[in-house]
Formats: sequence, structure tokens, C-alpha cells
Amino acid sequence: MRSKSEDEEKGILDNMKLTVIHKDIQEDVQAFVADTCLSYKEIVPEVYGKLAKGLKDSLDSKFKPGWNVIVGENYTGSCSVAKNHFLEISICNIHVLVFKSQR
Repeated sequence: MRSKSEDEEKGILDNMKLTVIHKDIQEDVQAFVADTCLSYKEIVPEVYGKLAKGLKDSLDSKFKPGWNVIVGENYTGSCSVAKNHFLEISICNIHVLVFKSQR
């Protein structure tokens, strides 16, 4: 039988629906980004910077340096990225953009 805290935790994670918007990236990198984002209990404006920096540092360490991460609610833009190194996901209406710069 589950404890109340396990049920509450399940409810929190159920509300964190992850949607892939655009992807041109290896599956292992995509899975790593998704797992990292979903490890946050709440994604609110106060943690956007922490999430972006933590994800960037982790990607640089695990998949070689050069990664950029943008986390926010309403933004638009354009950038040049290295081929096969772009991912845009949405979690609870928060967008996470991950890309590696061209060298």
C-alpha cells in the first residue's frame, strides 16, 4: 500500500506533462534533458535560472562543452545551432530550449 506522500508525489509528477515541440538531437541527450527537467518538483520562475544553469553544466560535463539552455514562458528568437544538437520541449507551459553552438 502506498503512503500518502507517495500518492502526493505521483500527483505532482502527473501534472508535469512533457511535450517535445522540435527535436534534432540524439535520443540519449533528449532523455537526459527530460529526466533532468522532470526531477524538479516544481518549475516556477524562481527556479528557471537554477534549472538552466544546472542543465547546461550537466550537458557540458556529460556530452562535451558548448551547450546553451534557455528556460522561460514567453519568448521567441532565432539562432544558429550545430546539426543534430537542438531540442525544444514544454513542461507545464514552460519552454526549455537546448542547443549546441556551431564552432
